[in-house]
Amino acid sequence: MAKSMTKSQIADHLAGKAGITKKTAVQILDDLSALAYREAKNDFVVPGIGKLVLANRKARMGRNPANRRADQDPGQEGGEVPRREDGEGRDSRKEVSR
Repeated sequence: MAKSMTKSQIADHLAGKAGITKKTAVQILDDLSALAYREAKNDFVVPGIGKLVLANRKARMGRNPANRRADQDPGQEGGEVPRREDGEGRDSRKEVSR
């Protein structure tokens, strides 16, 4: 499996393509990320990439190994978590041409 790009590599690539500084590209990525999480409750869509929606998740149960009692796992309370859906016309199982 191919290694995923880091934020720094993405910013460097965008800066080269757009003719802007790497610092500006990092700021754009940070602003886009903050906007996506803030607007996820309204189905945030990036055309051609996908949609970010909030999904309800049940709390997870864990087991205490010392006394074998089932308890709710701390930090796994459930609630709304962001989830990405593929964009229209895109199949996540197919390889993307470069």
